[in-house]
Amino acid sequence: MTDRSESDDVEIRVQRTPNPNSMLFHVNRELTQKKTGETFANPESAAESPLASGIFGVPGVKSVFFLPRSITVTRDPAVAWEAMLGDVEDAIRAGFGH
Repeated sequence: MTDRSESDDVEIRVQRTPNPNSMLFHVNRELTQKKTGETFANPESAAESPLASGIFGVPGVKSVFFLPRSITVTRDPAVAWEAMLGDVEDAIRAGFGH
């Protein structure tokens, strides 16, 4: 079994946005080198990104947007954030192998 230092852990800080259907997930990992970000409008557009694909695996996710150290997730308004937040965080950690 391999020991991991705490610095290896994926840290996630969740922040509300002005849009009640979007939530911002700040992470301590680089997501993209594109300064303008990367948009994934649907699961098909995320096929090349295991992280974005994993987030789309959470019921209710409508779109995913990466900036260098943050992810904006937009939900279907019919699905409550309370039902999704833990699963989105788990998908982010899984995308980094944690």
